[in-house]
Amino acid sequence: PPYTARSTWAHLSLLWDYLSDSVASPLQLAFVENDDPLCADVGPARDIFLEGYHQLWFEEVEADSMDQIVPLFYDVIAKQAGQASAEDGEEFDVARMSTVIRRYRRR
Repeated sequence: PPYTARSTWAHLSLLWDYLSDSVASPLQLAFVENDDPLCADVGPARDIFLEGYHQLWFEEVEADSMDQIVPLFYDVIAKQAGQASAEDGEEFDVARMSTVIRRYRRR
């Protein structure tokens, strides 16, 4: 998004916080906080000039596990978006998003 789209940047920041900011977040649960982790950490990076960009970093991924990262990422996002069948705890959690918003406001 362009630099001037402040509300878009705020919304994207909230979404990335929801998806990756704590051990209870969907991406952390899928990639890090489980019995067979694929990486040591996952989190967003962004930069803003006239146009901005977002990146998602997967830290310390074993070379032989790299081919599992993208399909699992899309699976997690599809479940969060309601585009794939999800088990309990894998779907979008409105109560948790409310907590993320309250934390964001305190910053």
